[in-house]
Amino acid sequence: MKRGIALLTLLAIGTGLYFYQTNADLKSNVDKWIAGLRYDSLDRDVKWDTTKTSPQKAKPKPRERVPKKLKPGAFDRLDKYARNTPEKYSNRLQDLTAYLATPAQNDLEKARLIYTWIATHIRYDADAYNTGIYKDEFSPAAVLKRRTAVCEGYSTLFKELARRMHLEVEKISGYAKGYGLKEAARFSDTNHAWNAVKIDNEWQLIDVTWGSGYGFTHNKKLETKTRFDDFWFCVSPEEFIFSHLPESEEWQLTNPKITLRQFEAMPHLDDSFFKLGFNAGDAYRDVLSGAIKEFVSTYSTDFPVQAIDVPLNKVMTKGQEYALILESDYAEEIAIIDDREWTYLKKENSRFSSNYIPKGNKLRIAVKINWYDKAFSTILEYKIDDEKI
Repeated sequence: MKRGIALLTLLAIGTGLYFYQTNADLKSNVDKWIAGLRYDSLDRDVKWDTTKTSPQKAKPKPRERVPKKLKPGAFDRLDKYARNTPEKYSNRLQDLTAYLATPAQNDLEKARLIYTWIATHIRYDADAYNTGIYKDEFSPAAVLKRRTAVCEGYSTLFKELARRMHLEVEKISGYAKGYGLKEAARFSDTNHAWNAVKIDNEWQLIDVTWGSGYGFTHNKKLETKTRFDDFWFCVSPEEFIFSHLPESEEWQLTNPKITLRQFEAMPHLDDSFFKLGFNAGDAYRDVLSGAIKEFVSTYSTDFPVQAIDVPLNKVMTKGQEYALILESDYAEEIAIIDDREWTYLKKENSRFSSNYIPKGNKLRIAVKINWYDKAFSTILEYKIDDEKI
């Protein structure tokens, strides 16, 4: 009986394969169904950008043309050196200073080596945050010994190592829109500390605490994830001001300056917004002038994507055509998800584009990295309002 069932099963499979290979319509439908499964992390209808390309899926370019790992950055060599510091050089300030200074050829490289070492070797003290019991000793030597700190310890250690490397450096206290802070919350006191270092006669803003990782809530308590982020090294003042306001106005380094009340009312733009390539100067001016009240929601991705031409405003107008252009050397596909309707942007080399008219209530732009993602990841999210009369 079992042998008979097995023979029938093999016969059915063979018949199916025969019709799949010889029937063009059946093969096309099956192939489309399989292709659809590759993107199905959401329940949706798939629709190609028929205004720009054929409804049929174009033959993909060879996978090897899309990089499978990030291209080396300008500081890769120095970052690796700092990350791999032998323990024998990590116990005393003088030893660590001498080791980190060895490969540095200028002040920028000195600051980078200090930033990377602290961000990859000092862990945020979540226990202190959760209990409210902070270590009394924030001296650089104490932080180096414990290998844990809050922002005061991070910024104090950065200042001391920079001073020992003969950099002009300051520790700055102020207000920061970080973990646990609600939108438009009022500050009763300063809550953060960071650094400024002078490089080539210009002050550069650095937050090594935020460069060491991020916080999230688990069981109603802060937990931290150690993850090196070089965004917070030498941040432009216009980017920094959306999340950091120094207690002393001179350290804003922006023009015009803003008050604490203005800072509280400003939308919080995190690093994911600026990593997409949005111009910080334009965003700052738009906020101060009232031209934009709410910016597009943005989400992080592990691979660089640049928003060349997309709306800054959170709200799109239904029925209005938008020219959307994004670039990425790493993306296999970029899609518009209008409610549950999918439209794929046309790809030419590393540029993705579409002229699109919103129809639904919510629009997302999502990216698929050919080897890294099995599904699409949202990077931009808009509201869609009815057409203006």
